Amino acid sequence: MRVLVLQNGLKSRATHFYNESLAWRSLCKARDLPLHILAHRQVPQDVLKETGAVAAFPAGPDASFYIDDKGTRGRPQAMLETVFSDVCMRAFGDKTTSEDVVVVPYARVPELGGLVRWFEKIPADRRPFVVVLLHRPEEEWQVDPTRQRITGNPGPMREAANRLLGLATRGLLVLATNAPLAGILRSALQMDVSVSPPLYSYDFQERWFAEKGEEARPELRGRGFDLGLLGQMRPEKGANIAIEGIKTLMARRQGLQIAFHVSDKEAEGSFDSKLAGTQGQGKVNLFTGEMSHDAFLMAIGACRIIVLPYDPQRYRARLSGPLVEAAAWGRPVVVPADTWMADMVEGGRVAGTVFRDHRPDALCNAILAALDQADTLTADARVAAKRWRAECSIDQAFELILASRAAAAA
Repeated sequence: MRVLVLQNGLKSRATHFYNESLAWRSLCKARDLPLHILAHRQVPQDVLKETGAVAAFPAGPDASFYIDDKGTRGRPQAMLETVFSDVCMRAFGDKTTSEDVVVVPYARVPELGGLVRWFEKIPADRRPFVVVLLHRPEEEWQVDPTRQRITGNPGPMREAANRLLGLATRGLLVLATNAPLAGILRSALQMDVSVSPPLYSYDFQERWFAEKGEEARPELRGRGFDLGLLGQMRPEKGANIAIEGIKTLMARRQGLQIAFHVSDKEAEGSFDSKLAGTQGQGKVNLFTGEMSHDAFLMAIGACRIIVLPYDPQRYRARLSGPLVEAAAWGRPVVVPADTWMADMVEGGRVAGTVFRDHRPDALCNAILAALDQADTLTADARVAAKRWRAECSIDQAFELILASRAAAAA
């Protein structure tokens, strides 16, 4: 049995793909399973050496949209599928066996269609067991407020997924990153979709706690923070209401230290301009550009509370990486209602506060509530963190994959 991970998003150390790829390597090594990881072509040599990956794919899982001269959004679908298939053929050809497991951790329509084109070239008795993880709704879809249906056309994904199901003679496991998304996809694709534990490893946190203790907080560049808005804040992550909410917050609560992460110098300049004239004695510490994965984890750990003011319309059925890391650290969160993040808080999996209206004043009030309850919330978060690290990890996801493969072979 070989594990073939098609990790087309792995380009640097500054992404979740990097942490996950190291985890795949560790998991397979512990089980003495041969592992082959195909990464993006742009990945540097030192990352290839660390992960054992091979540079292969010209396009990542979320880099496939175009807008034509008429403003029409879409994908060059056939081209992307063909390129994905060609990479797999060059790497593995038809030399796979029915004992192999192919994993696509970030699958969208191009990846599903690419697998179809590849499998059409492989003899039926040599096709591997396939795992595809669907990590978010398609860009063209809108999830309705019930989080049970979509507005949009699921046809391309349904067609690709069902063609793949017909070709996967060894078995197909379709996973989603969260329960709302799994429910939507079951209806949209008209097939079984299971919920996967997050593909996250918490070795970094476990090492920190073993050395420093559960209550110790790391520092980032010699500093700790009351609040963290991390992960390159942008409009879909609520950057606009975050800035206005912070302005009100700093006038109402003195002395706060806030970490705010933006994507580039242009975003930094815009942030400085919007924050000009803010009252209060606190400080916003701006972090610009990509962080290494370890630095990002240190940043999450260095904050007392993680604020995630994401747009609910974009995150009704999406996982949040910063929330996953905050949960593992035992950090309370502030999140919007009508999201998977709120499900985690309201279900007791994560400690924090929820704001109902996606407006700056509601965000400010939720942050103040979290600050006022910080000691209690932190104690609850630390208890929840142990369960989270045990149950919501790539280790558990791999166990699910192996069990599903065994069941398919029975």
